[in-house]
Amino acid sequence: MKSPETMKIDLLSYQTEAEQQKKKGYTEVLLLCLVAVLLMGAAAGFYYQRGQELKALQEEKQVLQTEVDDLKKVEVISTGADGTTSRQVGNLKTIVAKLEKERKVDPQRLLDIYLLTVPKVTISMMEFKKDGNLVINAYTSRQSNMIEFVDNLKTKEYIKDIKVINSKLNEKTGEVTFTLDLVWEVE
Repeated sequence: MKSPETMKIDLLSYQTEAEQQKKKGYTEVLLLCLVAVLLMGAAAGFYYQRGQELKALQEEKQVLQTEVDDLKKVEVISTGADGTTSRQVGNLKTIVAKLEKERKVDPQRLLDIYLLTVPKVTISMMEFKKDGNLVINAYTSRQSNMIEFVDNLKTKEYIKDIKVINSKLNEKTGEVTFTLDLVWEVE
């Protein structure tokens, strides 16, 4: 004979359901906390970035304000017949004196070199190198004009030495292009 099957009845199912609900609630709270932490981190990063931008702008503002203050020193306070004031002229003289102290070459010397070139030699570029030497790129219609120019440069007391870096003759036009390196007496 077959024994009747016994049915299993779980009388404590409400307890297991409660535990599952608890676990589900913990998981939801944990996810919400994680999302909140991520949002707060993003907000903090955003505010930090804005703070850095603000700091950079304030530094730039300070630099510009300093420049404005310097320019105001030269600003016309009251205009006379010639458009200047004694205060303005005093400030300009101070600025010019400062620039004169920083100057390494007398402009008259550059003018002298230019006048040696007229009308036979044309200077296309003059550049001071870091070592204080003056490099001149120029061209002329004949080789003899270049030689005459170099000879005239040698007569200047502020030129210690002249080095011809290169000299090239254009056979089609007859034009001579040359580069000189002048060892310059720094003031």
